[in-house]
Amino acid sequence: MKKGFSVFLVLFFLIPVFSTSIPEQLLGIWEGKDRYVFFEQQPENENPDFFSDNFTPKQYPQLVIILKEYYGWYLDRAAEPEEYADRLNRSRNAATHKTAEYISFDIKEESESSFEMIINYSTHHKNYIPVTVIEDQLFIDFYKKLSQQETKEITTNGYWLGNINTQGITINPQVIDENIGLIVLDGQKMYDIRYWLSDIEERDERDKEVDFIYGDDKYTVPKYLNVANNQYSCVTGRSKRIRNPQGYTVFNEADYYFNADKTVMAKKDSCYLRKLADKDDFEALMKIVKAANSRRKPDPPPLFPPSNLDWHWDLIDLLEKDNEQVQKVRERQRAFGLRGKELNPPR
Repeated sequence: MKKGFSVFLVLFFLIPVFSTSIPEQLLGIWEGKDRYVFFEQQPENENPDFFSDNFTPKQYPQLVIILKEYYGWYLDRAAEPEEYADRLNRSRNAATHKTAEYISFDIKEESESSFEMIINYSTHHKNYIPVTVIEDQLFIDFYKKLSQQETKEITTNGYWLGNINTQGITINPQVIDENIGLIVLDGQKMYDIRYWLSDIEERDERDKEVDFIYGDDKYTVPKYLNVANNQYSCVTGRSKRIRNPQGYTVFNEADYYFNADKTVMAKKDSCYLRKLADKDDFEALMKIVKAANSRRKPDPPPLFPPSNLDWHWDLIDLLEKDNEQVQKVRERQRAFGLRGKELNPPR
């Protein structure tokens, strides 16, 4: 008997609520493999007019990014507000530029633990970076549960929307990812359905859903997904069925972090940034930079390991005794410094 399973999906999109303040969950210093990111609450206009000609990007929060350069041996204040240079002078060297990058951003709060960062690199270049915070860890690769028929039981079963693959919170614009995933969880079965960037418009209500069929399992999934201001599709044209469906993998709940109501999940090994405890202001950040940049990298190991070779200096001196050219070279060497046999006389 063929098994049928369908979940009623309600894809809803929040109207962007622009704000010049930063959510409390993000405030503080965050450390990753190749950077520090600092979120500081900055002075806010009481009644900012985002659509006014007089509104400037500097009225948005400013990115603060410290890059770990030279294999982590030097910290570069790559992006920061202009006034940071007045609070503490910037270093001038091959790694750190005279002026930092000034990059504004806005945050749209989608739930208590997930947000969307809109980074404004210029008038024409913006990146939408989804982030979620779970247990003082910040993730950019995570899944959000789509709304479904109400149930009293909190369960992982259902449809989980993935995010675009992003390089993270960077100082340079990123290319839009052409693929995104939708996860279907049914017990221990986890299906990953691929969606790709599409410019096809939704036609009517009948054109919004398609069937995903694999063996005896059947699921009704959205035909289109709107993520980070881009539309993605899982079928070509007006097809009502996903072609070449891929099999499921085994879902292990212990491999994932979840928020309180299990509407956001992220793999435990995919953490992007970790929050530093008790370090949440400018002074603490600059202390980290100073401490790191005052370190001295240890000398590399010698090319050849120490040895107790017998150089037979007596034989070398005998061979050089009557050679005037060699003796002149030895005179210049003695004027410069001690020879090997003076440094290590025979015992």
